[in-house]
Amino acid sequence: MMAGNLWRDAWTAEVAVEVLDRRRFGEGAASDSFLFTPLVHDTRRIFPPGAQIAFSQKTLDELLSATYPYADAIAGVIAAAAVCPSAQSVVPLRLAFLPGGQIPGDGTGMPAGRMGYLSPFPDTSGTREYASTAAIIDAVYGGKGDLIDAREVLKARLLDLYLGVWYGAPENWLWAPSSAGGPKTWRPAQFPLSLAFTHFDGAMIEAIGIMVSPLVSCDEEYPEVSDLAWYDRWFDRKILSSLMCGTYDSLALALVRSISDSVIDAAINEVPPERRPVDGPRFRQILQRRRAQLPALARAYYAMLARTVDVYATDAPEWADVRRLDAKHMSLTIFAKRADGTPDQNRLRFFRVFSAPETEEVRLYMAGGDDHVIVHGAPANPIIVRVVGGGGNDVILDSTETSRPGGGLALDVPKAAWPVFGYDDLGTKVVTGPTLRVERGNEPFEAASADPVAGEYEDRGSAWTMGLMFDWNSEYGPLLGLGPSYYRYGFRQNPYAWMFSAAGGFAPFGGNGRVQISLDSRVLLPGASAGFEAMVSGYELSEYYGIGNESVRRGDVGIEYYRPHLRQYRFVGSVRFPVSSPFQVTLRGTANFVRAAQMEDRYVNLAKPYGVDGLAFFGAGGLLSFDTRDVPANSQRGVFLESGGMVYPASHGLSESFSRSHVDVRGFVGGTGTPALTLALRAFGEKSWGNVPFFELPSLGGWRGLRGLSIGRFVGDAVVLGSMEVRASLWNVDLLVPSTMGIAGFIESGRVFVRGESSTLWHGSYGGAFWCAPWSRDNTIAVAVAGSGEGMEVYLEIGMGF
Repeated sequence: MMAGNLWRDAWTAEVAVEVLDRRRFGEGAASDSFLFTPLVHDTRRIFPPGAQIAFSQKTLDELLSATYPYADAIAGVIAAAAVCPSAQSVVPLRLAFLPGGQIPGDGTGMPAGRMGYLSPFPDTSGTREYASTAAIIDAVYGGKGDLIDAREVLKARLLDLYLGVWYGAPENWLWAPSSAGGPKTWRPAQFPLSLAFTHFDGAMIEAIGIMVSPLVSCDEEYPEVSDLAWYDRWFDRKILSSLMCGTYDSLALALVRSISDSVIDAAINEVPPERRPVDGPRFRQILQRRRAQLPALARAYYAMLARTVDVYATDAPEWADVRRLDAKHMSLTIFAKRADGTPDQNRLRFFRVFSAPETEEVRLYMAGGDDHVIVHGAPANPIIVRVVGGGGNDVILDSTETSRPGGGLALDVPKAAWPVFGYDDLGTKVVTGPTLRVERGNEPFEAASADPVAGEYEDRGSAWTMGLMFDWNSEYGPLLGLGPSYYRYGFRQNPYAWMFSAAGGFAPFGGNGRVQISLDSRVLLPGASAGFEAMVSGYELSEYYGIGNESVRRGDVGIEYYRPHLRQYRFVGSVRFPVSSPFQVTLRGTANFVRAAQMEDRYVNLAKPYGVDGLAFFGAGGLLSFDTRDVPANSQRGVFLESGGMVYPASHGLSESFSRSHVDVRGFVGGTGTPALTLALRAFGEKSWGNVPFFELPSLGGWRGLRGLSIGRFVGDAVVLGSMEVRASLWNVDLLVPSTMGIAGFIESGRVFVRGESSTLWHGSYGGAFWCAPWSRDNTIAVAVAGSGEGMEVYLEIGMGF
């Protein structure tokens, strides 16, 4: 089935369990001494916030079948033996059925009448201290002097990876201190293991996971470690930054030794006897195979976290010493700072030695307090250091010698503290507190989660994804294709440092297609974005009916008669300068080559317009835009103004130069959210000068240029278009993913102008659309039907018409 089998057979299998007496759970134990945990968990607690946003509640309920019902029992035995035998990890006492009433101790009031595990309540009587993740993050990074035992956290994380726990839910962990009184060192005491042994299958579920968030299965072979640790990356980068490679190796080997065959057998014995012959051999093979591969996985996990390291200081005053030891190694030491401004070497907060090339950057976030940072040592060391100042009067001193180029110091201080902030890649600045003046850098963007364990900036290093190519041409039908995209992330680069994509698609009804390659860089030019695109296509230039506002479309010939069968080769380079938040200036350059098929029974070969024999030409120009729309693909509020032009000089391909310019004005008023009603208005005009090839002339027709007419139906020297659309956002629905649906109605009118033509004819159209937006209105898919004096056209497009 599309949703897959998942673990449905395990969930639906009959097993024999004892029925509990709600008054006494047995052996004279009072019911309030035990916790009854249902097998069917609350999706709000076991699935990460990202998945809860990405999937509808119906799909999340479906995904519960991907969890193994007895995962807590198996994983609990392994956790007790391998990670924290003295801690209170989840080790259920027995499988049972609780009939009727309410589940004791469950504040949610979940109805009983369910199977579950009976386990002891955490000891919160005062004999042992427990704290939440939010509390210990505040105690450690809020400057109270507490510490986190990063080795114990890594042990728990390696266990998660081993058991296939793709979301460790660190915000739900319980922590216990290793000492009482004064500053404490906190260790994980209880962590959920309900997502151990998750198994996803089914084409639909896996496709959704690829598009929005990684969903990984616990099989014999580990998946990519970046996918397996995806949802916990913020937490791990924050907590594990002090640990070096040897620690990962030693802890992985210790886990391998602890998870003996006898421990695996004991864990499998927690599976109900009815399922043990079915599931036992499978789990034994999975657990043994993954155990053998755990050291290699731990090394890969270290390599992923070591490439770019985030080090977080606290809100207390601190002294950070960055020392470039030699051409490959660099140390970072953070001490508490005494009242006299000197480092307190008896209060070490952080120490680590970094090695190139495994580490490319170290990002030091000093947080609050009057901090002192000094960077010194060998100038040729290639590791980049970025210092992010926080509140307080910070001193950032770079005494690195600069006799030859090398790594360097990049300085960044929040806008609230300093008037200007940015980077100095050669590390030549000496900066003291309020005298700091540095070049402005890119703005940071918000973390993906407001959770206290989340990091300050997204940094995944790099990632590959598979992109979908989709287009709809009323004459050629759908164009479908796909291709890979590669993203490289960087410091404060929103949403990435650069990306590369390549995709190809084919239109089966038109017998042609498109191949497109693009590159977009946010780091090539300071303060600007640079893009490059190469395309080969026979899909865009689909029809030609002649020049003029009153060109005739004959009814006695088929549509193939008007297809010019042009193949377009286009190369575009652009540089975008964000002048301010809504303003943007773009400079563009293009190189074009258009080749015709030269079929004798085509109208274009009888009319012989300029360019029919093919042309090679170049152009340059730019755009000025102002955009305050809330969601460009399906706007409810805001305005969009754009003005631009291109000049194509005479060359060996062009007998004379030509140029084009346009103005596009759009406005959106009305309600927001769902339900809501929006009035959308558009006025568009375009003008050309010179001897223009027919395929570059302004035109009317198509989804973006006068719905109800075929693409490029009317061509002239100039064009004007007016559109009015009423959009209704009507329903929020739970499909496979949370979606919004709505309808729209529109009327449009426009005409072309040709030198020497006296026509006063205007072309009108009308129609309606149904649209659906999975996840958000950014992903709007619209189906529209539009009528005009020439018939009806059907459109299926990404986004609304304007």
